[in-house]
Amino acid sequence: MAYPHRKHCRREHRVLAQFLAIEAWVRGIDCIVLERAELERYLGLERFKSERVRWLQEDVKPWFPFQALHIASTSPSSLYDLFLSRVPIAQHLPNGTMSTTERVAQIPRSAPLTQVFSKNSRLPSEEEIVAYLAKLGAGLIVPKRRKRARRQGR
Repeated sequence: MAYPHRKHCRREHRVLAQFLAIEAWVRGIDCIVLERAELERYLGLERFKSERVRWLQEDVKPWFPFQALHIASTSPSSLYDLFLSRVPIAQHLPNGTMSTTERVAQIPRSAPLTQVFSKNSRLPSEEEIVAYLAKLGAGLIVPKRRKRARRQGR
C-alpha cells in the first residue's frame, strides 16, 4: 500500500540519518542511541505506528546498517529506543527490560563505543539540521570535533 506521505517521511528520516552519522563521527562513537522522546519531538509524533518504525529503520540503513530496536511491549509501535550503528552491535546489547541508560551501561567494554544522543545535547529540528548540512556541504563551516567519547555509565 502506497502512503501519500511516504516521500516526506523518507526525506525526514534521511536528513536525520545524515546528521546522526556526522554526530557519531565527531563524538568518536560507532553507535548512537535515540530514545522515543527524541524521535517523537523530531518527527512531531505522539504515537508510533509499526509501519512508521519500519520505514525509519529502512530509511536510515544506508548510514546505520546495524540496528537494534527495543520496544516496551510486543508491538513495534511501542518503540522505547533505537540503537543505530555502523558496525554490528546487537550481540553486545544486554537482554531484558531496562532503561536505555542501564542498557548502555551494561554493554561490555570490548563492544563498539555507544552513546545516547540526548545525554550530550538536544536533537535539532529538521530545519536546523538542513541548514547545518547545507553549510557543511558548502564548506562554510566544519564539524566541531569533540573529545573521544567515554562509554556512558562507566
